[in-house]
Amino acid sequence: MKRNTQSSIVIIGGGIVGCSIAYHLTQLGRRDIVVLDKGPLFHNDGASSHAPGVLGLVTGEPTLTKWAQYSADLYTQLGKFARVGGIDVALTDATVHELKRRHGLAHARGLPARYIDREECAELFPHLNYDGVKATLLHSQDGITHGPTICEAFAARCGSAVEFRANTPVETLETNANRITAVVTASGERIAADTVILATNIWGALLSEQVGITVPMLAAQHQYVVTDPLPLLSQETADVRMPNLRYFDYGIYVRQHQQAYGFGSYYHQALMVTAENVGKSSIKPFTPTDFEPAWALMQQQLPACEGSGFSRAFNGMFGFTIDDHPILGETPTVRGLWFALGSWVTHAGGVGRTLARWITSGTPDCDVHRVDVNRFHAHQRTENFILQRSSTHYRQHLQVIHPKEPWGAPRNIRQAPYHAQMQALDAAFDEFAGWEMAQWYGANAPLVEKYKADIPTRDEWGARHWSPIAAAEHLATRESAGLFNINGLTRIQVTGADATAFLE
Repeated sequence: MKRNTQSSIVIIGGGIVGCSIAYHLTQLGRRDIVVLDKGPLFHNDGASSHAPGVLGLVTGEPTLTKWAQYSADLYTQLGKFARVGGIDVALTDATVHELKRRHGLAHARGLPARYIDREECAELFPHLNYDGVKATLLHSQDGITHGPTICEAFAARCGSAVEFRANTPVETLETNANRITAVVTASGERIAADTVILATNIWGALLSEQVGITVPMLAAQHQYVVTDPLPLLSQETADVRMPNLRYFDYGIYVRQHQQAYGFGSYYHQALMVTAENVGKSSIKPFTPTDFEPAWALMQQQLPACEGSGFSRAFNGMFGFTIDDHPILGETPTVRGLWFALGSWVTHAGGVGRTLARWITSGTPDCDVHRVDVNRFHAHQRTENFILQRSSTHYRQHLQVIHPKEPWGAPRNIRQAPYHAQMQALDAAFDEFAGWEMAQWYGANAPLVEKYKADIPTRDEWGARHWSPIAAAEHLATRESAGLFNINGLTRIQVTGADATAFLE
């Protein structure tokens, strides 16, 4: 028998994102909120509980960087953030250039970053083998937090405005006339609500598929180990004092756990898991063979770890979307149903603030076009596309990726009727909104000689995935005319009695 209750807002998922949204809603005066988690609170089944808590604030996306900055400041106010800094380590010339770009990017985002020499690096992280290191870049605002304690702090500050329920899995989303009306729990309780927020991350697809929405995201198993206590750290009393390390050459990061080190590795094959196969916990058994190459490299970089065993080793799952950005906003087909998926501890504070303001006022507090739930095309919701692109982003995480890096599989999803003619002109293709779009044509190579005086030279990085032919085509179009394939641009159709007035 169903038991009927009511709440104005139901948040499904009691991890750090769900708790952050609840907290920020209360800060805006909202009450009558229920947070449901299928497991315990607040050390729950999700990634918030096993995440290593490493916050690196600099990203190439301005909104994500703002969220990370706000989150770090908020966690500091809550007394749950150790601002120990982070060090980017370059072992190759290519990564030295990446550190130069990250240095400039940090300053452009208003974050301090500076190069440090061998002596200062040894003071901050004394056990690092500096032989072979070509550059080290310090981000002093980076640090460490702990997801479960952040969740507890959020909940404490919500007071009576929010009811947090453990062991309350949601089985059904009820809708009427394309609007959310209620959630039904495993015990049969029906909770009526006009706003439901799905913050279940890697389990998000399970409920969204009930209402005909495919979430373009998959869970990926990420390897994390903590060494046994190390003799060289035997005098350490602080939980964390040393800065985090990031190795872009390997896709590996390091943090201190008092008298041990923790290593997170992307230096292995992408182990993707569908929502149906995630199971109850976001932790999977450790696969030692996958970790062996990373461990061999890290024992060279941190000789203090050589021969150590592991006090903890597991494959912890995180959500990876098809474009490596969170999925936020009200769903277009079910009004009142909001997504807060694909976010990590680093951005959870900012995500909570933005979504709370968006729900309350109808307008987000920042540019959300890169994270909006409406951004996906139909072809991006297919099973193969989600698998290929999500796994690509896992493999590329903590790697040096050029902004113009051509997309890999799947390709040739959409082709113009004149695709064969473009191939005959030796087109250099990249994918744009599923379409194979020509970036330049080899057949136009003779134009380079004509316009070479007006084509600026580029360095190796700037010239990558580019051709002077593209510049020559641009100049030729200025001088005469050109014909372009713009299939990838979005068409928006506005219909209804007031369509003309709206557009005017």
